[in-house]
Amino acid sequence: MKKLLLILLCLPFFFGCSNQQHKEYEDISSENTPILEDDNDLLEQLDEEKEDPFDVFRKPKDEFQKFYYETGELQFQGNYNSANLRQGLWREYFKNGKIKAEGSVLDGKETGLWKFYYEDGRIEREVDISYGNNGYVKRYFKNGNISFEGNMKDGADDGFCKVYHENGQLKAAGNIKNGKAVGSFKLYSEDGQFFKEKIY
Repeated sequence: MKKLLLILLCLPFFFGCSNQQHKEYEDISSENTPILEDDNDLLEQLDEEKEDPFDVFRKPKDEFQKFYYETGELQFQGNYNSANLRQGLWREYFKNGKIKAEGSVLDGKETGLWKFYYEDGRIEREVDISYGNNGYVKRYFKNGNISFEGNMKDGADDGFCKVYHENGQLKAAGNIKNGKAVGSFKLYSEDGQFFKEKIY
């Protein structure tokens, strides 16, 4: 059971925030609107040398499987292919039965558009990993407005990004390299008016 819990903690469905990585953005961010989040946990699953963490769950090939919390609620469900690897649509659930994450898996590796939800069912994040460790991320406030959008490269936020106020107005725009701000970031007020440029 300890091994099972350890593996579950490493699953790509569980995302955390890396506050240390993004201290540079504190002046253009608030507690409710982080500039960036760390999506490396998900992208690590794309490393071909890593074993599929669901190995411990494997059942007979070509079967649809369900896995449950210790308290009995459905936690994961999805298919295995003839090679006994996860394949097709996979979902993770909150204990209240709402979907927590869903997306496609190809030969045991996450691919395409993955969606993550708040516990009340509203969209929290979309991660497009159609291009290996590269892709595109969108994050949302609980009111449905977008909070962040930008590119990823080699598993880190990289390239041009935009950050938004909770009311939907643009808050900041600039470039990121390997998860850190570089060059010029333009900052905007809650009514969408440009008021400052910060150089990194």
